[in-house]
Amino acid sequence: KMNFEIELYKSGKEYSKKTFFVKCKGHSAGEPMKTPLENCFAITTNKNVFDSSYFFYLIQHYFDNGIFKKHLKGSVIPYLTKKDFIEALNSSL
Repeated sequence: KMNFEIELYKSGKEYSKKTFFVKCKGHSAGEPMKTPLENCFAITTNKNVFDSSYFFYLIQHYFDNGIFKKHLKGSVIPYLTKKDFIEALNSSL
Protein backbone atom coordinates (compact mmCIF):
# COMPACT_ATOMS: atom_id res chain seq x y z
CA LYS A 1 0.00 0.00 0.00
CA MET A 2 1.31 3.44 -0.92
CA ASN A 3 1.50 6.05 1.79
CA PHE A 4 0.74 8.85 -0.64
CA GLU A 5 -1.77 9.70 -3.34
CA ILE A 6 -0.63 10.67 -6.81
CA GLU A 7 -2.79 12.16 -9.53
CA LEU A 8 -2.37 14.32 -12.59
CA TYR A 9 -2.60 18.00 -11.61
CA LYS A 10 -5.91 19.65 -12.49
CA SER A 11 -5.95 23.43 -12.80
CA GLY A 12 -8.61 24.98 -10.57
CA LYS A 13 -8.73 22.08 -8.13
CA GLU A 14 -7.92 22.94 -4.51
CA TYR A 15 -5.10 20.90 -3.02
CA SER A 16 -4.12 20.40 0.62
CA LYS A 17 -1.16 22.28 2.07
CA LYS A 18 0.51 18.87 2.34
CA THR A 19 0.44 18.48 -1.45
CA PHE A 20 3.49 19.07 -3.59
CA PHE A 21 3.97 18.65 -7.31
CA VAL A 22 6.34 16.73 -9.59
CA LYS A 23 7.05 17.57 -13.22
CA CYS A 24 6.10 14.70 -15.50
CA LYS A 25 7.12 16.09 -18.92
CA GLY A 26 10.34 17.45 -20.31
CA HIS A 27 13.98 16.89 -19.46
CA SER A 28 13.31 17.77 -15.82
CA ALA A 29 10.55 15.17 -15.36
CA GLY A 30 10.70 13.89 -11.80
CA GLU A 31 11.67 17.25 -10.32
CA PRO A 32 9.54 18.19 -7.28
CA MET A 33 7.96 21.66 -7.06
CA LYS A 34 6.10 23.61 -4.38
CA THR A 35 3.79 25.27 -6.93
CA PRO A 36 2.13 23.43 -9.80
CA LEU A 37 2.69 23.74 -13.54
CA GLU A 38 0.77 22.10 -16.33
CA ASN A 39 1.94 18.52 -16.95
CA CYS A 40 2.75 17.59 -13.39
CA PHE A 41 1.67 15.13 -10.75
CA ALA A 42 0.04 16.25 -7.50
CA ILE A 43 1.32 14.22 -4.56
CA THR A 44 -0.41 14.22 -1.19
CA THR A 45 1.15 12.21 1.61
CA ASN A 46 -0.58 10.32 4.38
CA LYS A 47 0.37 12.66 7.23
CA ASN A 48 0.26 9.80 9.76
CA VAL A 49 3.01 7.95 7.90
CA PHE A 50 5.01 10.40 5.75
CA ASP A 51 5.85 14.03 6.44
CA SER A 52 5.28 15.83 3.13
CA SER A 53 8.50 17.90 3.42
CA TYR A 54 10.54 14.75 4.02
CA PHE A 55 8.97 13.09 0.98
CA PHE A 56 9.51 16.26 -1.11
CA TYR A 57 13.25 16.23 -0.33
CA LEU A 58 13.45 12.47 -0.89
CA ILE A 59 12.01 12.99 -4.39
CA GLN A 60 14.48 15.89 -4.88
CA HIS A 61 17.35 13.57 -3.92
CA TYR A 62 16.15 10.93 -6.39
CA PHE A 63 15.80 13.56 -9.12
CA ASP A 64 19.28 14.99 -8.44
CA ASN A 65 20.75 11.48 -8.66
CA GLY A 66 19.03 10.61 -11.97
CA ILE A 67 16.73 7.91 -10.58
CA PHE A 68 13.87 8.98 -12.87
CA LYS A 69 15.94 9.40 -16.07
CA LYS A 70 16.01 5.68 -16.86
CA HIS A 71 12.20 5.60 -16.60
CA LEU A 72 11.56 8.42 -19.12
CA LYS A 73 9.68 7.63 -22.31
CA GLY A 74 9.32 9.57 -25.55
CA SER A 75 11.87 10.57 -28.16
CA VAL A 76 11.05 14.24 -28.78
CA ILE A 77 9.51 15.28 -25.46
CA PRO A 78 10.49 12.95 -22.63
CA TYR A 79 7.79 12.13 -20.11
CA LEU A 80 7.30 10.10 -16.96
CA THR A 81 4.15 8.04 -16.50
CA LYS A 82 2.48 7.66 -13.12
CA LYS A 83 3.25 3.92 -13.26
CA ASP A 84 6.93 4.52 -14.02
CA PHE A 85 7.20 7.20 -11.32
CA ILE A 86 5.86 4.75 -8.74
CA GLU A 87 8.11 1.97 -10.08
CA ALA A 88 11.16 4.25 -9.76
CA LEU A 89 10.23 5.03 -6.16
CA ASN A 90 9.63 1.39 -5.27
CA SER A 91 12.95 0.30 -6.77
CA SER A 92 14.80 2.98 -4.79
CA LEU A 93 13.14 2.75 -1.38
